[in-house]
Amino acid sequence: MISLIKAEWFRIKHSGNQLILLILVCLAALIITFVTGVIVDDVESVLNFNMYGIFACCIMSSNILNSYYNNRTAFYEIMDGRRISEIIFSKVAVYQFIILISYIIPFAILSLLLFDSIGIVEVLMISLIFFRLIFIGICIDMIFKSMDGAAVVFVRILIELLLVTVLYKDNKDSSILSNICDWFSMKQCSDLYESLDVGLIFRIIASLIFEGAIFYILAYFSYKKKWTIDLKFK
Repeated sequence: MISLIKAEWFRIKHSGNQLILLILVCLAALIITFVTGVIVDDVESVLNFNMYGIFACCIMSSNILNSYYNNRTAFYEIMDGRRISEIIFSKVAVYQFIILISYIIPFAILSLLLFDSIGIVEVLMISLIFFRLIFIGICIDMIFKSMDGAAVVFVRILIELLLVTVLYKDNKDSSILSNICDWFSMKQCSDLYESLDVGLIFRIIASLIFEGAIFYILAYFSYKKKWTIDLKFK
């Protein structure tokens, strides 16, 4: 898998200005998050705006990954005998590393320095939420194998934002809606400010494992079916 990681990194580095644009989006999201938080002097605002930064990074990653299918690079990796699991996790590793360096680590350092109420555990939980979103975004791209994937990632994020920021805030007394939103990444990020307990930690880890497993399985079989059919007719 190391060779696949190196190949993906090489491809991204030589994809024009896409890598620079991804890093700039991460840094811009980071700056906006903390400028807003410092101005209003509110940790909750930092955590909420952090989610918008995460979403922006996810969408940018999806946009870059789609060029991988447009130029048929995926076809050659399959012909080379690479396992689908290796292909999926090599891409997750590369994009996670880029965003880890340009967003997550700076976010963690600034959070710990500026806000006493944000500790190591909170930062770790935010990192897990971030990993979940990036992983699922990459799996969605691998399912659709076109720009439709980026659109689906955007729509998924938009639906989650609407459910949490509009429906939930207007219907907090609804236990059913509350229980559903508790498993959404944006609600989990907001809950980190209110109370970090065993239940929240469990939901963050369980939702990562459960949703990640579902989208991994979908990506795996979609990938296998797509390229098996293509290879038969080449």
